[in-house]
Amino acid sequence: MMKIAITAENQGSTDVVRVDPRFGRSSYFVIFNRDDESIEFIKNQGSDTSHGAGVQAVQTLVDKDIEVLITGRVGPKAFRGLQEAGIDIYLTDDNTIKNALTAFENDELTKSGGPTGGKHPGRK
Repeated sequence: MMKIAITAENQGSTDVVRVDPRFGRSSYFVIFNRDDESIEFIKNQGSDTSHGAGVQAVQTLVDKDIEVLITGRVGPKAFRGLQEAGIDIYLTDDNTIKNALTAFENDELTKSGGPTGGKHPGRK
């Protein structure tokens, strides 16, 4: 079973909902299960915390048995946590959830080799 998480700005149709470029402070995660092609939106509980949002977001993905993350950027602590959890990170720019997932399936996304954001990329 492979589960993919994509950072999302809000809930709704994957045709229109955009990928949130921020990992730790993304509003939602879209969980796509490749086995049954189900899609689930879950609230990122760490998005409004004063610090440790990335670490808390990593734990959310670990709890959901995620194997792949698609996002815009990841800070150093979150990157380390994702690596330790064995979650592969793929990067996408301004994109809808559906287009990001299609790009991943077509092997068109760049796999992240390291943190992409500063210590605190900040809130929107």
